[in-house]
Amino acid sequence: MQRLLCLSALGNPEPMYGNTRHNAGMIMLRMIKNELCRNLPLKQSTVSPHIEYCHDPKLNLVMLFNRTQYMNLSGHAFIPAWRKLPHDTFHVVLHDELNIPTGKVQFRKPGTSFRGHNGLRDIIKMKGNDDFHKLGIGIDRPNSKDPKVVADYVLSKFTHQEILQLELDAFPRSLEHIRKLLP
Repeated sequence: MQRLLCLSALGNPEPMYGNTRHNAGMIMLRMIKNELCRNLPLKQSTVSPHIEYCHDPKLNLVMLFNRTQYMNLSGHAFIPAWRKLPHDTFHVVLHDELNIPTGKVQFRKPGTSFRGHNGLRDIIKMKGNDDFHKLGIGIDRPNSKDPKVVADYVLSKFTHQEILQLELDAFPRSLEHIRKLLP
């Protein structure tokens, strides 16, 4: 039997932070859901009040959306739900990635650096290890490395052109990575 695939999207509460760069993982997971599981409703988790999910038994796929918890507390939102899934579940966390250009994606294996991403850091802290894959959605990096400038940048909204880049470039590549993991 195929292992369960769990896709978890990092982001800040919506609608307040909707379409911000920091919510690139949630934006991408919504696109994937619309492609693979369009007709499945999102349900409220009974295990974690911050999580909405959908489950497609035919694809052996579950998608988790962090709706109310802030990015830096992602572990607090996801780990209680992860603990209720089968032990051998294949986890992929979709997140924003400053180190790659907008429209590009990068699939990374367990044990790779969290690259200073506080959402990934919190998941690792709460889980006790980094035994999950990462799908980084490129958001580019501002010219300055000043922490305030970077924080303002990741919390700013994508432009219309950048959303198109996500739809036309990042989405097909992300979907390609996910399809390879499906039965």
